[in-house]
Amino acid sequence: MRVAPVRAEQASAPPQTGDTRSTKATARHNRPNGLDDSAPRPPNGAQPKVEVQGLSIRIPMTLRRRGGRKLVIVPNGVEAIAPRPAFDPVLINALVRAHRWRRQIESGQFRSASELAAHEKLTDSFVARMLCLTLLAPDIAEAILEGRQPRGLRLATLLPGIPLAWEEQRRVFRFPSL
Repeated sequence: MRVAPVRAEQASAPPQTGDTRSTKATARHNRPNGLDDSAPRPPNGAQPKVEVQGLSIRIPMTLRRRGGRKLVIVPNGVEAIAPRPAFDPVLINALVRAHRWRRQIESGQFRSASELAAHEKLTDSFVARMLCLTLLAPDIAEAILEGRQPRGLRLATLLPGIPLAWEEQRRVFRFPSL
């Protein structure tokens, strides 16, 4: 529930019946986390500290900005929670589409990638590049579908060229070796 701000002249006047607003005016505005704007801010990398009537909470962490997002960096020796999967819908859709196209060609539904491209109203070169996604190592394809791919792995990084050897793929695309 939002309450209208109280002006100084209203704060000094006695409250009227039915008036639910606060009768005290404050000189400073409180921030949502309990710290006011005039409070000194800790230097970058320092541990934030909040004090509320004798209660002190210390949080050993550092906040960094990465690509517009805030990343929490925990100190050494503290166990970090595993990151949530980062699903890349563009990459997942491309991988699924490439495997579907391969099945359609292998089953005889289309005689070639050119015929498939004509049916899908796409260029031959685009279909050929997308079909290369079917050459990915099974563990890499599984990681992509589960959202466990390394940061920065995008469709644009895969399309220029996928090595044929699975170990080479793991090295190039920064996946752990099996």
